[in-house]
Amino acid sequence: MVRAHIRGFAAITLLTLLSATLVVDAQPPRRPWNDQPWELPKARGQSVAIALKTDPLEDPEAACVALQIGMNLMMSTLSVNGASVDVEPARDVTLFPTLGGVELVNPANDFSATDCMTQSGPMPLSDILAGYTGLGGRVLVCGLCAAARGITAPTDGAIGNAQQVHELFLYSDKVIDF
Repeated sequence: MVRAHIRGFAAITLLTLLSATLVVDAQPPRRPWNDQPWELPKARGQSVAIALKTDPLEDPEAACVALQIGMNLMMSTLSVNGASVDVEPARDVTLFPTLGGVELVNPANDFSATDCMTQSGPMPLSDILAGYTGLGGRVLVCGLCAAARGITAPTDGAIGNAQQVHELFLYSDKVIDF
């Protein structure tokens, strides 16, 4: 009986030592792309992907709002109730038209007569897209979706390959879906 008790105590002591060793030797998680220990992110702009799946020919509001949010995220100063407010801009913003959303960059479509509501009043969707890209917003078009609709040369951006799409979503800090 005494031996069983000693064995049980020894097993518990061994487990306690092992768990203490694991806690002491534990390393912070590592980033997959370098050797540096993980650190909490410092204040910096984030990478944002905006997925647009809604066909702007059928419902332009989704494209209007997606592009305006993208533009807003790239700005360092915003107007809020008439006051100018400093904000941290995103590091980069990429619009990812997919499914019916690729119609936004189809050269066969003209969105100059499609009005979007903005803070300044109605504005053509084509002008909002130009404003988005003019601020540095990127457009990466779903290659499969573009091919299914016969789009080989989008009006804005580039047709993404599998690696580009993979990395866009893997390394984006935020993904917004429309």
